[in-house]
Amino acid sequence: MAELEPFSSAPITEAVLDIRFGEGLAPSFEGLARFVEVVKADYPQAKKVGEVRAELRADLGTAEAPRFTQTAATEPLGYQCISEDRKQIVQPRINGFVFSRLRPYDRWSTFKAEARRLFDLYISEFGKRSIQRVAIRTINRLDIPGQKVDLKEWIRTGPEVSPVLSQELAGFFMQLHLPCHDVKAHCIINETLVSPEVPNATAVILDIDLFRVDDIPQEPGPFWALMDQLRDKKNDIFLGCITEKMKETFK
Repeated sequence: MAELEPFSSAPITEAVLDIRFGEGLAPSFEGLARFVEVVKADYPQAKKVGEVRAELRADLGTAEAPRFTQTAATEPLGYQCISEDRKQIVQPRINGFVFSRLRPYDRWSTFKAEARRLFDLYISEFGKRSIQRVAIRTINRLDIPGQKVDLKEWIRTGPEVSPVLSQELAGFFMQLHLPCHDVKAHCIINETLVSPEVPNATAVILDIDLFRVDDIPQEPGPFWALMDQLRDKKNDIFLGCITEKMKETFK
């Protein structure tokens, strides 16, 4: 099992557990307000969140060239409830449940315990629903010393530039979609350069989104055991993307 917790300075800027439900009786947007009240003592800052839906229509009823009109509307989706220290966020939604922890990230056991407590509250309010998709995502910020660096010394998964071209990168964005057959999941890796937060440094975002849509256990025990399994796989992927030299900066 790959373990990140010994690192004294974990690079995780946000950890996310995202649970999506399948078809079935969903709570109303107004009903979600009950959950907001239940967690208000620990998550006092709440605001509504919505989903923007755009529609493009063509008017074909004239002999002239068709005229297109575009409309957009925001549909209520749920709430975003934020802890007093603004480090933890829970989102009760009509179609799912999301829990996030911002930096500093502590450890998986702490993250999982709070996510499970809040998810149990959601289920107690609205009843058990079929889980259709689950994802564990971590957004990592890798701070590399120096402004002109050879990324290959720090990152094992990165852009490959032809040797006949300049190896100095002013920016890049890379996305990989990898099947993970051993855990019946898929992983989307996004990687990009960002502005450094510290002087004389190069900063890279390594965003790992591991998700599963098939054969998801519905009972609490097996479900949270699967979360442990996906978390371990996510750690394996992260550690496989960086070099030993990069790991040393987390200690």
